[in-house]
Amino acid sequence: MTDVHTPETQDNREDLTTNANEGLVKKNRELIEESRRHRSRAEELQAERDQLHSQLMDIRLNRPVDELLQATVSLPVEVARSIASQYVDFVLDGEEIKIVGKDGKPVILTGPGSVSVREGEPVNVPGEEYEVKFSHQGLHDALHHLSGGALDSIIYSMSNASGGGSAGQKGRGGSQQQNQSNAVKNYAGQLGLK
Repeated sequence: MTDVHTPETQDNREDLTTNANEGLVKKNRELIEESRRHRSRAEELQAERDQLHSQLMDIRLNRPVDELLQATVSLPVEVARSIASQYVDFVLDGEEIKIVGKDGKPVILTGPGSVSVREGEPVNVPGEEYEVKFSHQGLHDALHHLSGGALDSIIYSMSNASGGGSAGQKGRGGSQQQNQSNAVKNYAGQLGLK
């Protein structure tokens, strides 16, 4: 049997092809729309994840860092954070907050050395190296060391942090420090850092 192309069979083929193409076009549109919905949902979930991660970082890292800066540096927290960020970063390592240098590595300092007498001669014994901990003393030591002492005038020492004339306390030097603190806060306010 030979395939005869009559106008009727050719019309039937065109109808079948047109119907098949319309079906494919319809299915393609459905798949594209479904893909758009999935992409939109994925973007919503990513935005929600990012928001939750931000809240978690605020609770586990930013708040404790702000509290430590407030206890350690005699400036508003925003200014203290800005200044401290020139020398150190704070990172969350599992459950622990660490003070790291700008290179991302833990700040390692050498403790005070001592003098020992051996065979009647004084000998300098170097101090032991230690990793700076996330504490008032640790931040104090890191900022002092990394700034070369330049920040010592704004860092509370352990004895001043709890009174003894520190800002807001009555006593020797308290009013002068209060005036300096107010001046710094006014300047920070002018910069928009309240």
